[in-house]
Amino acid sequence: MNRFVKPIVRGFMFPQTDARPGLLFSEKRLGIFMLLFVVVLIAPVLALLWPWISKGIVAGIFAPAILSDIWADLRLFGASIQISAMATFISLVVWVPAGVILSGEEFFGRRFFRLACVLSFFIPPFLHALAWPEIFSFFSGLTPGFPGHFAAWMTSGMPACAWVFCAAFGPIIAILVMAGMESLDPETVAAGRMARQGSAVFSQIVFPALIPYVTAGAILVFVFCMVNFEVPDMFRVRVYPVEIFIRFAAFYDEQGAVLLSLPLVVAALVAVWFQARLMGSRSYVGTGGKKADCQKKARALRFSFCTMIFGAMTLLPVLFFIHRAGSSGTDWIRAVYDAKDALVYTLATAAGAAFLALVPGIFAGCFLARGRGAVHKATAYLSLVPLAVPPIVLAIGMIRVCNRPVLGLLYDSSLFFVFCLAICYAPFVLKIVEAGWRNVPAQIEEAAVMAEKSGFRIFFSVILPFLSPSLAAAFVTCFVLSCANLGTAVLALSPGHETLLIRMYNFMHYGAMDRVFAQGVILLAATVVCAGAGWVFFAGVGRGIQLFQKQ
Repeated sequence: MNRFVKPIVRGFMFPQTDARPGLLFSEKRLGIFMLLFVVVLIAPVLALLWPWISKGIVAGIFAPAILSDIWADLRLFGASIQISAMATFISLVVWVPAGVILSGEEFFGRRFFRLACVLSFFIPPFLHALAWPEIFSFFSGLTPGFPGHFAAWMTSGMPACAWVFCAAFGPIIAILVMAGMESLDPETVAAGRMARQGSAVFSQIVFPALIPYVTAGAILVFVFCMVNFEVPDMFRVRVYPVEIFIRFAAFYDEQGAVLLSLPLVVAALVAVWFQARLMGSRSYVGTGGKKADCQKKARALRFSFCTMIFGAMTLLPVLFFIHRAGSSGTDWIRAVYDAKDALVYTLATAAGAAFLALVPGIFAGCFLARGRGAVHKATAYLSLVPLAVPPIVLAIGMIRVCNRPVLGLLYDSSLFFVFCLAICYAPFVLKIVEAGWRNVPAQIEEAAVMAEKSGFRIFFSVILPFLSPSLAAAFVTCFVLSCANLGTAVLALSPGHETLLIRMYNFMHYGAMDRVFAQGVILLAATVVCAGAGWVFFAGVGRGIQLFQKQ
């Protein structure tokens, strides 16, 4: 469990600690490579802004006509902020206590609940948006005392969006809180408990240390809610991503879609860069070790709270999907047969995007971990740009970049969709791999460079065993996010192909909900199995090399 969670946690925290000179790779060559890689990452955004940048910043982007168009639709920005703020507040209330409990004293089921927190990411927001209205309607009809107006309130509009976002993105806060709790000095906490009561220790020692972690998690949840397309579209809420899609896909107004995206991208970039700055000097390595057992009454309360949270947020939607999919074997066979082509395409493109982001991410992550100077700082922040751009806007930018005769073969093939996914989730891969490079002991690498001239052998025999957990975590993260992507797939798929989420999206509009729920279960199962296989492969590479060297 810790081997999977810690690399992801270190990546989410975007570490910027003091770098040390590179040993295996030349810092100059890594810097040139990183510059080229960052240019590729921000190329879609530059392509969108180039028609106005070419006229000059003042005459282009800040022209009165353009500012008036942006101001006319600024109410959409208010709706996006309102939904994101509601979802972030609910996530803080629900998931901060969960993170504190899961990283505290030992109780029955603690390791299972920590695993459930990670597995919550395997459920796409689109599936949450399908399940929760049905769940509230089901309980409203089943229980006479269940308030009907509450069920109607939670099945449409902003409250429903906020609840779904809490279930889909809230575990980010729990994971970061666990990282903050495990980074505390246990001797300081023990000394505080000897001098004061438990509530005073938490309020004066533990909580102040958790504030940066909680703030970082809240910012990430806020940004993910702002750039999400499928959940507001499901609940018919007009926000920027939905309106951008309508402008581009329905009215073919590319300029209007780009103008709508500017306030959203600027706000998300400011939030992401602030989060990166906030977590710059924090420690991301857990103390590890076995937790002390808590009292019997406390164990029961902790177990009950975690059962309620993870049962409601993770287990209940999955069980409801299985229930709605039907119980007959014929229905499941038909669902598997209908979904097999789209499922294979989804898994293949997600795996291709993960590999495509991981290979250059190894060298770019090395530069982020060991580079210094202005180039390092600039590229470190610019590499976060795709994280703040809505997937739909990123797809529009990629269309503008690749829709030209020179790149016709790429644009007309499935590789275009793979490239879009890789660019969209490259920031996650970069930061997780960067954390892995920081874990490589300097003494071991220096000794290897002095004893062996071949950089290839040094990397595979010395560096790779230390990097393999981070590579596995980066691959799984990119793979899972790519499988759950709907915003990019709506615009970037090549003709004649569809992902399973797109197929479900189309079936939903035809009213075939039983088929939709069955295919959702199939997608979840396939994602878990393939992600587990990817984790075993990458994590096993390092172990295999170590065993081979011992022999």
